[in-house]
Amino acid sequence: MAMVSYYNVPVIDIELSFLNVLIGILTPILFLGLGSYLVIRSEMKRSPAELMKGDEQKTKVNALERALKLERFKFSTKFKLREQLRSISRLLFLFLGVTSASVLMLFGFTVMNSMNYVFNNSITETYRFEYEYAFKDLQYGKAPEGAEVFSAGRFYPENNEGIEFYITGVEPGSTILTLNNSKGNPLPNDQTNITEPLANRLGIRAGDSVSFINKQDGKLYTFHIDAVADSYAEQFIFMPIDEFNAQLGLPENSYMGLWSTKKLDIPDGQLSGTKSLSEMPNAMDELLGR
Repeated sequence: MAMVSYYNVPVIDIELSFLNVLIGILTPILFLGLGSYLVIRSEMKRSPAELMKGDEQKTKVNALERALKLERFKFSTKFKLREQLRSISRLLFLFLGVTSASVLMLFGFTVMNSMNYVFNNSITETYRFEYEYAFKDLQYGKAPEGAEVFSAGRFYPENNEGIEFYITGVEPGSTILTLNNSKGNPLPNDQTNITEPLANRLGIRAGDSVSFINKQDGKLYTFHIDAVADSYAEQFIFMPIDEFNAQLGLPENSYMGLWSTKKLDIPDGQLSGTKSLSEMPNAMDELLGR
């Protein structure tokens, strides 16, 4: 829901309203039927002889056609221009149709390009690991080779429980979590960094001290934001795991999950969930119907 609220992505849940469907079907029928009735009614006022003979249309030369002085053009060019200028309504309708179609096409390309950037570039540039393992219970000790430990908790602002996000404790010297500032310079992981989508959503700037409620214990915690990361890979606050554990009262050297560059042999009974980052772009491609 945090991603849907920040980005323009399609909503796959559809609730049909019988009244709206009925109005959508009957409205064009009503207008087409009324328009057909008025046209037929005006034609039926004419005599049978006029209807069989046909009517000679007299097209008036409008001011725009006179101003262009079409006589100076070749016959083919003059014919094309005259046909367009003598039906301004048709030309305007065609122009609006092409414009609307172009706007919709550009909007679609923009959304697709934005989602490609978020899921194919931003995620792969921020997270340099492949697998994420979340444990049911706290773990202790060092991470296996090729992996790093992390802890996380769900928080929300005071008086606004509808906005939920994760604050994640990471290793201060992490090499598989890379955050950059707006100038493209890397941010150290031994400080508290907030991703730009969450900072914009909550109105937070670098140097602010903010308070959030932990959803698990209902207590209020205060964090000092050191920098805003130019990353659109979800909405997170990252901080050193030692500070995270100390502030939440968790045991020292404990962790809740592992980030790994390779698949680890961990019994399923110990895990509450796993995630493969390579599957996220494929899932988005399937959602967008590519």
